[in-house]
Amino acid sequence: MAKTVKVVLVSRKRRKEGGKGAKKYGRHLAHCARYKAEGRREKNKARKQKKIQKMLTKKRNCQ
Repeated sequence: MAKTVKVVLVSRKRRKEGGKGAKKYGRHLAHCARYKAEGRREKNKARKQKKIQKMLTKKRNCQ
C-alpha cells in the first residue's frame, strides 16, 4: 500500500513542477476561434486590471 502512495505523490510532484505558462487557444476549435477573434482574453485582462486598481485605490483611501 505504501508503494502506491509513493507513486501517486511522485507523479503529483512532477505535475506541480511543470509550469503551465500562459493559457493557450485550442481547447475547442470553434469556440476558441471566436474567442480569439473577439480578443476577449485581452479585454478580460484589461477589465481585471481596472478592477484591481479600483480596489487598491479604495484600500489606500481607507487607511
